[in-house]
Amino acid sequence: MASENLIFISYARKDKDFAVKLAHDLLSQGVNIWLADFEIKAGDSWDMEVQKALTACISFLVVLSEASEKSKNVMDEVAYAIEEKKVIIPILFQKCNIHFRLRRLQHVDFTVDYDQGFQDLIESVRVPQETAPQEKDKRDAKKEKEDSINSLYREAQTAKANEDWSAAKEKLQAVLELQPNHSKAKAGFEQVKEQMKLIAEEKELADLYSKGAEHLDARRFQKALEFFQKIQKIKADYKDVRALSTAAEQELLHVKKPPRKPPQIKPTTPLLKKILQQRGAILIGSGFLLSLIVVIYMVFETDLLKKGQLAGDVSNDSLYVNLLQQGDALFFQNQYRKAKAKFAEALALKPNSSAAKNKITASDREIRYADAIVEGKKRLKRKDYLGAKSYFETALTFKDKDNYASEKLKECNDKIAQKKAEEQQLRQFTKYKNEGERYFKQGRYAKAKQKFRVALSYKSGDSFVLGRIKETDLLLATSIETSRMAYIPAGTFLMGSEDGDSDEKPEHEVTVAAFYMDTYEVTVEEYAKFVNATGQRKPTNWTEQLQQLKHPVVYVSWDDATAYAKWASKRLPTEAEWEYAARGGNTGLNGKQKYKYSWGNDASSNKANFDSDNSRTYSWENAKKYLRDAGSYPPNGYGLYDMAGNVWEWCNDWYASGYYKNSPGKNPKGPGTGTVRVLRGGSWNNNPNNVRCANRNGSFPTNRNNDNGFRCVQDVR
Repeated sequence: MASENLIFISYARKDKDFAVKLAHDLLSQGVNIWLADFEIKAGDSWDMEVQKALTACISFLVVLSEASEKSKNVMDEVAYAIEEKKVIIPILFQKCNIHFRLRRLQHVDFTVDYDQGFQDLIESVRVPQETAPQEKDKRDAKKEKEDSINSLYREAQTAKANEDWSAAKEKLQAVLELQPNHSKAKAGFEQVKEQMKLIAEEKELADLYSKGAEHLDARRFQKALEFFQKIQKIKADYKDVRALSTAAEQELLHVKKPPRKPPQIKPTTPLLKKILQQRGAILIGSGFLLSLIVVIYMVFETDLLKKGQLAGDVSNDSLYVNLLQQGDALFFQNQYRKAKAKFAEALALKPNSSAAKNKITASDREIRYADAIVEGKKRLKRKDYLGAKSYFETALTFKDKDNYASEKLKECNDKIAQKKAEEQQLRQFTKYKNEGERYFKQGRYAKAKQKFRVALSYKSGDSFVLGRIKETDLLLATSIETSRMAYIPAGTFLMGSEDGDSDEKPEHEVTVAAFYMDTYEVTVEEYAKFVNATGQRKPTNWTEQLQQLKHPVVYVSWDDATAYAKWASKRLPTEAEWEYAARGGNTGLNGKQKYKYSWGNDASSNKANFDSDNSRTYSWENAKKYLRDAGSYPPNGYGLYDMAGNVWEWCNDWYASGYYKNSPGKNPKGPGTGTVRVLRGGSWNNNPNNVRCANRNGSFPTNRNNDNGFRCVQDVR
């Protein structure tokens, strides 16, 4: 069998003559076909050979007739072709009920004129032979690109969370190169750029501030002023740069101001007159003698000042100096408010004095620092750690290297962290206690006990929880637990999906009443009890199924599932009940999210049993290999296991592709009649699309497949 451009022909045994004739005619036209009667030899494994051909073919022809409608093999082959997205061409050999998933496809009619039908078929098969590989390549490339985009975006989000802005920018750039219109990546990229700009700006400001302060301390006022002016151009209100800039400017004015003329003293005594005459003579003498005379002069000047015998200028200068000296003494005694008052008096005498202004600024800084420390200590004593933290942070703006304020700030941060941890502990305790109480009231005592034990790990010794655990132990010892069913509260949700297949549209609000649903899919062990009690027909491969009692039972038809439900005093769920329960409370309404899957929007093979890489082909051997025990994956928000994957689950409704257009808004029960019943949830051999909450499928009620199972519900009485 050559695999190049292979076309598979699927047919029922009763239609063999037609299929053989069609195959010969296609071969005569150079079409590479696969027909079971031509290819399978004695001793070959039928399932194995069919599987190989289905995998290798690029197109799939299915002969439709009353016989094929009832053929399990044909239906299985159709399901596989659909799953693998083969190019499917339905051949209408006899009038019949066309499989619901084939009705959307253009069929080739052979019921009236074979020759015309064959000509139409030849035109149909040639195009797919040329284009199918290309289309598959395109699909593969598209999927690979989407996977890359999703992976890069997730990595970017992780980098943002870790504040690794360079890595986040790199990943988002890569996303935008692959998909320029990715709105989230665009917005994220702009946010990252802005954050990186702020960080760079803050670094630049800190560097300029450090250099400016260094120059100011060294009394290089011009240099300091240049750095402070650069800071103000970037951020005018950065720290105390305005005050420092003003101080530098005033110091520059003070330095550049020409020396004052000596004060004019009225010589009221012979002694002073003599000193002044000597001073005037000595001014042109040596520097040492000048200094000595100035000292002598200052002594007399102070005495004369007290007697009011100096002129106005001399009086102001001396008083100004005296006030500054008094202020300095008070400042060094930590009496900053009194010091500030003296400096203010000095400034009143000389309004342009940069020295007085700087001393006032320094006093203000100390006063505000001290006030912040006092208020911080008060709040720390009252255990108002957030308020105390704010004051100690304020203190550090005035003395950024102060050890005391830094230690107190650390103490506040430690207390805040401790308080947050305690609050988190309490939240977790309350969460698990409430969950335990909910399970307790539902009579699910084992589950309740588990939750109560977790609650104790967050608050050991709690009397209420300890009491509940004792009660659950007693109840577990004396009663049969109903943990196999979960309570699903009444509610309204958005059913269907605007992003899914056409039969999932339109998305619409649906309200369902409260009900109970089986926590797990019905297992082989449970179904065996039903078979033994009622004599019900045993499913296919029953002996092998009995070797895995915890697996969900398979090869059960809708009729089988309905019989089991009736025996167990339950029923099958409606399609609306099933989707509502599968979403686990994520209704899409009232601020709640709506996800593709019961756990979120990303397909994860850690969350459900499905075919994540399209490697699992449909066969009993693979079913045995890939089926998992019921409950092997995490439950959804309602405590239900395997609502996605493992096995398809029968629902009570008839299937109709356009049912959502006119379905009732409250407790819909599906169409009144139909030919196929609804299946939901996907299975072990389905791709991620089929395990979405909104995905719909259907099959004939009599069909029994190795990926079909079920679970039951019960009305709230």
